[in-house]
Amino acid sequence: MILKKTNYFEIQNKLINISKDPDINLEPLLINYFENYYSESTFEDVSFEISNNNNFIFCPLTIERKGKENYLNFYGNYFCIFFIRFDNKLFNYLEKAIEDIKNKKKIKSIKFLIKKEFIFNEVQNIDHSFLDKISINKSIDLSLDLKEIIKNFSKGHRSAIKKNYTELEYQIIDKKNYNNEINEMMKLHEEVSGRKTRAYNTWIINEQMIKENKGVIIKVLKNGEAISYSFFFKNNFEAIYFSSCTKREFFKNYNNITHKSILHVIEYLKRFNCKRLTLGNSKTIYDKHQKNNKEINIEKFKSSFGGKKYINLHFNIFNNKIINFF
Repeated sequence: MILKKTNYFEIQNKLINISKDPDINLEPLLINYFENYYSESTFEDVSFEISNNNNFIFCPLTIERKGKENYLNFYGNYFCIFFIRFDNKLFNYLEKAIEDIKNKKKIKSIKFLIKKEFIFNEVQNIDHSFLDKISINKSIDLSLDLKEIIKNFSKGHRSAIKKNYTELEYQIIDKKNYNNEINEMMKLHEEVSGRKTRAYNTWIINEQMIKENKGVIIKVLKNGEAISYSFFFKNNFEAIYFSSCTKREFFKNYNNITHKSILHVIEYLKRFNCKRLTLGNSKTIYDKHQKNNKEINIEKFKSSFGGKKYINLHFNIFNNKIINFF
């Protein structure tokens, strides 16, 4: 059994060489975004890998320092592990490595995530005592024909995308035609929210994402005036919904703006052979924090675009109690 200290970037490169599909959560620009988003924290990369003959576990991991406390996660988010031919001996060694970091660095809390294909029966008897949250994500398979993708939308969403308003124009903004749209989106975001929503540097990183062909905006204009922006982060394999803002007064007369924006990005991503699009949480099965109606409605909206289901188990522990979930 060999443990080797490494960093998230080396892990990303190894995973690309093994699977040819880069994990979007290990993209340097996305990590740079979270470093700036959690601006009150500092992060130390303590990633490592464990090998046992031809079996491997890769663990991208950071210590978050906030005030006088230390937390174990991945740049403020739940950390995952990636494995090649998983076995119990590897897990036991991994558990010991995590425990050593916890004790040495006096870790206050852990955020660990397991993501896997959704199987309904597995969810029923899960002990919630060591979970923060159980949620469902859906990923839209972009290799399908567009008609097949739309067929998987809910009846209401299929009806919504059929409506066309001649005074609305949908523009796709990427590295080829970018012209300061992120700054425009930031201003609209703050106007709609009535406050500064996040650090200015995070918007600069969104702009860099576009310039490096890792981001795309769907911009909606009414008679030449920008009324909505939706931003998506991407690599060559997958894309994720990032953020959006729309002038609220237009929702009453144009209640399909976001539906159509997502349809346009699906068409755009398909042209570049992107494999899947994930819009975010589509259902929360359990959450130790109460969700408000707005969050629930957003989940229902995202769920109605269909897609393959994945379950996300958000753990606040890392020990042998979770081994059966892999």
